Amino acid sequence: MELSNDFLISMKEVLDEKEYDLFIESLSQKPSRGLVINNLKVDKSIFLQAFEQKLKSLPFDEYCFKLETEEKLGNSLLHKAGAFYLQEPSAMLPALSLPLKAGDLVLDVCASPGGKSFQIAKRLDGVIVSNEIDFERAKKLQSNLERLGVKNSIITNFTSEDLAKNYPNSFDCLIVDAPCSGEGMFRRDEVARRQWSKSLVEAINKIQFEILNNVDSCLKEGGYLVYSTCTFSLEENEKVVAHLVDLGYKIQTLPQIAGAVDGVKIAGYDTQMAKRIYPHNKLGEGQFVCLLKKLKNCTGQVKGYQIKPNVNEQKLVEEFFSVNLDIAFDFKKEIVIKDKIVYFCPDKNLIRKINIINYGVKLGSIEKNRFEPHHNFFTAFGKNFKRKLNLSEVDTLKIMQGQTINSSCPNGWVALAYKGCYFAGGKAVNGIVKNHYPKGLRLN
Repeated sequence: MELSNDFLISMKEVLDEKEYDLFIESLSQKPSRGLVINNLKVDKSIFLQAFEQKLKSLPFDEYCFKLETEEKLGNSLLHKAGAFYLQEPSAMLPALSLPLKAGDLVLDVCASPGGKSFQIAKRLDGVIVSNEIDFERAKKLQSNLERLGVKNSIITNFTSEDLAKNYPNSFDCLIVDAPCSGEGMFRRDEVARRQWSKSLVEAINKIQFEILNNVDSCLKEGGYLVYSTCTFSLEENEKVVAHLVDLGYKIQTLPQIAGAVDGVKIAGYDTQMAKRIYPHNKLGEGQFVCLLKKLKNCTGQVKGYQIKPNVNEQKLVEEFFSVNLDIAFDFKKEIVIKDKIVYFCPDKNLIRKINIINYGVKLGSIEKNRFEPHHNFFTAFGKNFKRKLNLSEVDTLKIMQGQTINSSCPNGWVALAYKGCYFAGGKAVNGIVKNHYPKGLRLN
């Protein structure tokens, strides 16, 4: 593997001679792959029956695993059903480093493609705002959280500057998995290797400072910030943390994890309390993580944007819920109808007038004086439907291919599951379940 001489020099600054040799040797080995089980939708024991021989436990969390196979799992039925999220192993650590408590509001500043938001959301008794500045990446984020059945996320498309204007003094926790020079992707991304340069590190470092300086005002006093990158340079890691300390933060202790090493000490700062993962540590491709607590006082807050309900549209939704669901929701509290699209919104106070990609769970739309359910309704709330079917592998594949299936299910909307994992909906009509699986997701 051809590497920049400047990069090699920079690595000698942060690694001793023995570790440096191990690091260089590891770059010629195959990259690590991993997955996180989605316990929102599937029972861990059921999942492991299908994949146990292909997985190795990771020390981060009971649902985190390293893949012990070269098999491509992206097209597996369980992945399509939202039973797990494919993620590079060391990238699992930042989201697990947030000390969450009940009722917390969390902001994921650079959220796409969604792995960190998903990991936070599934252990959060509160709400997460998942923000992505790039609109196309924000749509990818939305697609992933929809497949995973996340209920407590609002997806936004703000710049860091606009986040500061729209959400001052609003969040209990922030996670900033910052844009970086990507040194931790060298084993799996040739483009990252070719594009690396000292000038790139310097340019991205300015972006990191800009993001953090802006979103600082979004975090409440006493709130927690996780700063992370998938790179190794001091400029993008410990020196950024030192800047945060100067801004009014205190570095917090992270749990000991076998294989992770302490951050590099910078004189006058406790940066060794951060954690680094290198590819030769066998925990993944590379990660820097630091947890900080905000000490300074914050002021101000912006009220949520009120979306007035349409009584007739709301009545159509209530009628659908009454006929098709076991458990009705508190409409006044959680349902938002905008431009004939119906959402389950986990916190209306977080709604703003513009740049909202998704208000929560997209439940459906008002079509010609009736309510038409959306795919997301079934992925998030499938277990709440009166009519439910747990399909065989054959019938699951048929649904994912856009076919109909035979069933004795009573007529009406039905939630469809595979191994207990709700992934789609259909309409039962006289012994046939008509397909409602989106065309853009169908398998060939």
